[in-house]
Amino acid sequence: MESPTVNIRQIYYSLLRRCFTPDEKQFVDSFVLKHKLSSFIEATLKEVEKVSELNNKDVPVDLDEIKTISYHTLKTFNTSISTIKEHQEKERIKSLLSKFANLLQMEISQRTSVNYPEISKTILEGLMQAVHAEKYNESDFKQYFPSSDIDIRERAVTVDLGTKRKEYLIWDNDKADIDECIRLLIDEYFYIKSIIEFKSIFNDPYCNSLLKCEDGKINHLILLFERLWDEDIIILKGGNGFWLHLEGRMVDFRKKPFDFPFRKRAYYLQTKFPASKIIIRELDQIISRIKK
Repeated sequence: MESPTVNIRQIYYSLLRRCFTPDEKQFVDSFVLKHKLSSFIEATLKEVEKVSELNNKDVPVDLDEIKTISYHTLKTFNTSISTIKEHQEKERIKSLLSKFANLLQMEISQRTSVNYPEISKTILEGLMQAVHAEKYNESDFKQYFPSSDIDIRERAVTVDLGTKRKEYLIWDNDKADIDECIRLLIDEYFYIKSIIEFKSIFNDPYCNSLLKCEDGKINHLILLFERLWDEDIIILKGGNGFWLHLEGRMVDFRKKPFDFPFRKRAYYLQTKFPASKIIIRELDQIISRIKK
């Protein structure tokens, strides 16, 4: 017997109605508005919807994608919470958000347990990766997310961060607005589809994240990253093999690496491919709109 269809958007808004009192809901809404989290929440819901229909046995669930979504959801909200100076306000939002997150995780786990029992474990692994990689207080996390402690103990969940790399990419937020860049790449130029994937390839010393390229857009992205590099908007910390590093972080939509060197492709596009002039004009527009 198949488990019920998992409609993440329906679950999310249903829990919002049931989880909070009117006063709590107003407090959470104010927090989301103040920290400009609405677009992130919407983008995350879309990411989950794209992963697959979780009850469909014929469609493989991308567990790495689920782990990445969990990781960056915790990181994004925790970054906003860390800016709150008033202790009582900070503890209240932590308590309310963790209550909602626990219920959401339980709801998804219950609905997917028949066909995909590994999803619950994967969500927790993503959260624990964030705790370890971002050096959050583990005791504090387990206090607000007790199911993580239970599952790690009883189900032997392992946290594999991989090997910390010598070099990794950094986006210089003082020079350019990454959120505006992502908005342009998704909404106006259609280079990418995932906010989380693009953001996650930066400031990740473990280099676990990959950026999937849309069909026909690899040339655009190679020239984009070359331009960002030339403008010192992105930096490769700890090394100088920029193109080799980028080749390890970008894959096609089937998650397969490209079989050509990016440096040579960039040179060819700049010097011997007349159609690149159109791409370069687009990049001029993008850079001018994101630079601070």
